[in-house]
Amino acid sequence: MNPNISIVVPVYNTKQYLQQAIDSLLVQKEFIKEIIIVNDGSTDGSGELLEKLYGRNQLIKLLHTENNGQGYARNLGTSNSTGDYIYYFDSDDIVEPNLFKKFNDILIDNPALDLFCFSGQSFLDQDTSPNEILNKGYLSNSSYKRKINISFNSGEEAFNKLVVSNSFSPVPWLYIFRKTILLKNHIEFRSIKYEDEEFTHKLFLFAGKTYICNEIFVSRRVRVGSTMQRGGNFSDISGYFNVVKSLKELKKLNFISHETQKTIDKRILTFVKLIIQLRTIKGIHLNKEQFYSYRNFLKPYLNKNSELKIFYYKFPIEYRLRLIKKRLLT
Repeated sequence: MNPNISIVVPVYNTKQYLQQAIDSLLVQKEFIKEIIIVNDGSTDGSGELLEKLYGRNQLIKLLHTENNGQGYARNLGTSNSTGDYIYYFDSDDIVEPNLFKKFNDILIDNPALDLFCFSGQSFLDQDTSPNEILNKGYLSNSSYKRKINISFNSGEEAFNKLVVSNSFSPVPWLYIFRKTILLKNHIEFRSIKYEDEEFTHKLFLFAGKTYICNEIFVSRRVRVGSTMQRGGNFSDISGYFNVVKSLKELKKLNFISHETQKTIDKRILTFVKLIIQLRTIKGIHLNKEQFYSYRNFLKPYLNKNSELKIFYYKFPIEYRLRLIKKRLLT
């Protein structure tokens, strides 16, 4: 089968990791149609290094833009792609050498495949100490493990199964998917925080035949300075407001089942708890107007769910007690 995967790689100030990341893709070039690298206004020399290393590589398209964010870079790469399938890869991670061969083999047996899901793992960057990681959860691999190997007739069925098994992840680098899903349903990344959440939920609900694989094919670098390690502010909280709003709109799709609506409700509850946790863990200070928005957003959920209401009051207290205990023991 001819290579039909377009790989889109947004780049922003990842110069020291670029060659290792891109070379991990090129090892598998016989299964790749093109690699579209979007230099999103890097200021650390990433753009110059890309031109030096890959400017004459016929497999690679280099695009340079002003800094517009990762979602914009992915959208731009997608609009310039010519492959039947898209894979979004981050420029500081590493792809295992058999990912695209595995996908190609599965595609031969399942030519109608829309969505291929696989597992990943985290690794700590050699220049980063575990004590520098704000959220230790990023060092865990549980959220990137699928736990099952099975095919489904639709992405919707796969979505329900993954959420039930606590192995659903919104990160785009765990999926290879047919580009027409985006084109037919007008799906793209919006310029909001946590754009992956909205995008990936839509991807599943509109996908047809889906294959889930538990094999690990990507290693996720955890490092200081990455987007996921930055401190928080109210825009992080309001970003989750937008995610919840998007999920509530997806619940209105007339083709989804009652089971899927219940699964979406479960995801919404997860995000409401994340909002409460985020404010506490990152110590986000809210001014009067922001607190008013925060309180009004949470109020309907707290009034309907007594367990969530207890969590709202209990979690900040328990978290502060854990911090005090930790300081006393060190």
